[in-house]
Amino acid sequence: MMRSKKDLPDGRESATELLSPSAQAAQERTLNLDHLFDPFIETDCEGSITAWNSHAESAFGWERSEVVDSRVAHRIIPARNRQRFEQTFEEMVLCRGDSARTRQVEITALRRDGAEFKMEAKLFPIGTGEPFRIGILARPVSRTSTDSEAEQRHRALMDQLEECYQEVDLRGNILFINKAYCETFGVTREMREGSNYKARYSPEMSRLFREAYERVYLSGKGAKLHYSMTLDNGRQVFNEQSISLKKDAQGNPTGFILIIRDSFERNQAQIQLAKAKEAAEAASKAKSEFVANISHEIRTPLNGIIGTLELVGHTDLNPEQRELLELAQISADSLLVVINDALDFSKIEAGRLELDRVEVELSQAIAQSIGTLAIAARKKEMDLTYEVSPEVPRFLLGDPVRLKQVLLNLLGNAIKFSQRGRVTVRVCMEESMGRSVKLKFSVTDQGIGIPLEKQKAIFEAFAQADASTTRKFGGTGLGLTICSRLVNLMGGSIWVESTPGKGSTFYFTAVFEVANGTNLTMAMDSGTGRKPDRAYKLKVLLAEDNLVNQKLAVRLLQDLGHQPVVATTGIEALAKLEEQSFDLVIMDVQMPDMDGFTATAAIRAREDKTTARLPIIAMTANAIKGDRERCIEAGMDDYIAKPMGANQLQEAIERMMTKNEQRNRSK
Repeated sequence: MMRSKKDLPDGRESATELLSPSAQAAQERTLNLDHLFDPFIETDCEGSITAWNSHAESAFGWERSEVVDSRVAHRIIPARNRQRFEQTFEEMVLCRGDSARTRQVEITALRRDGAEFKMEAKLFPIGTGEPFRIGILARPVSRTSTDSEAEQRHRALMDQLEECYQEVDLRGNILFINKAYCETFGVTREMREGSNYKARYSPEMSRLFREAYERVYLSGKGAKLHYSMTLDNGRQVFNEQSISLKKDAQGNPTGFILIIRDSFERNQAQIQLAKAKEAAEAASKAKSEFVANISHEIRTPLNGIIGTLELVGHTDLNPEQRELLELAQISADSLLVVINDALDFSKIEAGRLELDRVEVELSQAIAQSIGTLAIAARKKEMDLTYEVSPEVPRFLLGDPVRLKQVLLNLLGNAIKFSQRGRVTVRVCMEESMGRSVKLKFSVTDQGIGIPLEKQKAIFEAFAQADASTTRKFGGTGLGLTICSRLVNLMGGSIWVESTPGKGSTFYFTAVFEVANGTNLTMAMDSGTGRKPDRAYKLKVLLAEDNLVNQKLAVRLLQDLGHQPVVATTGIEALAKLEEQSFDLVIMDVQMPDMDGFTATAAIRAREDKTTARLPIIAMTANAIKGDRERCIEAGMDDYIAKPMGANQLQEAIERMMTKNEQRNRSK
């Protein structure tokens, strides 16, 4: 396609030397001429046009169908300038046959729109037989002296570039290389200028360049190539080559401009980046596994501690024993807060914390948050109140668990840092956005307050208003950071207004969709709100390997009126299911010999032959993102995170049995 001209020994130039191999194979009017970079015209011996390629269409503005059978000189040359061209054409016709020689003539070309421009027309015979045909290749003429001076200034400027600069004609012959090119590749201009890319590169590299040149020429848009090559001195280089089309003053393509950059450093950077990404992903995975293991190892004994303390609290105790028990419960609850904060912060940092989207009654969520902290407030003789503006929708779609987490944190801090007075939660409408609303929440206390210079820092990780705060009041310094991240996930922001010695007001906004409230009753009946007025007496298979947690779960189940049977491994659980019938299975996820996932899969495999489905509640101490989904995918029906209390266990059983009844009714 793009190749240098080759003169034959007798001085003639064959048309086939200018055509691609595919064009050489098509000898008659089926010649594929669009592959040529220049305008090409074919005529018969009378000068009537018989072929006209797409580049001739672009150069002269006439389509093939409009020019075929018309006189070529009348189409491409103004009347006043036709004489020289027609004389040259007649000479070609008279010298047809073996004596025909290529002729060249400069013409003033004419476009369809009347514009004129200088062209160099090369006329040559096509074939040696009959009918005799003449091919015409047209290209822009050489530059004027003014153009040449401008070109010299341009090339002098290109020599100042640090990047390699190269110009080639439409056939890939090098016209100019700058100083940086010569130094980079260890060549001189004499060695390169005038040579063709095909002579310097392998067939594969030549094909790469040819296709890029064609793409740029046909589209008019630039392209980039990335390749490596070995220089004459044996050094391997990695290049990024930008290719753009070079045009003359009339906008006609005359060649290509190439800018070559050494991309070795970039390749190395990409390699290092890929390695760093791989290492970061491995570290993230290791971190997640570490957090999961630590969570399990801490939550398992903590479950036994909190559960045991709860059971002891139901026994007869003297005042001193109850006081000591309450102190132990406070310490256990504080430890659980620390663990939950660390896990939530880890999930947020890893981008793995996602919000649920369920229906919730806003006033109920606030009341539940206040109720959770009512005992702590009463001990300080503090009042907890809330107000919801009438314009706030009653039912919303959002994540009630995370909303309550933010409220509990702010309320807990208000109680912690106050010695008297009242803590009030207020909610008002910030903005209505069609089916969504942005609500503004505030939690106001009469506590110690926060200095102005510390008010921004308290939302940063592990930061508190004073270094002594942690020692005096406890906490991880993560609570407000987690609140800030959760509020951001809910489409809002959080800030504080405070006066030292007078109290603080924490504000946050959050976006919710407005719900119609039709699903809330079902949610409450399934255990997420008030408990249904039903009492189940179930035979429960408890699969749990930890002795303390066994005794705790057995006691909790018995107190709820159920009959528990214990299995210490997954294998033992399967054996007991073969021997006895059960209403429910509570399956610990991590057990020796056979874990809960494998045991559940075996249970579901047995059920494939029947229509029965045994309810299975997963019990795990991991409590990290993905655990619930993994349990459901494994065939379990619900999920309890350790440490669990009697209320949590009862709610899970109520949900499970309600779901099971609905399933049975639908059969």
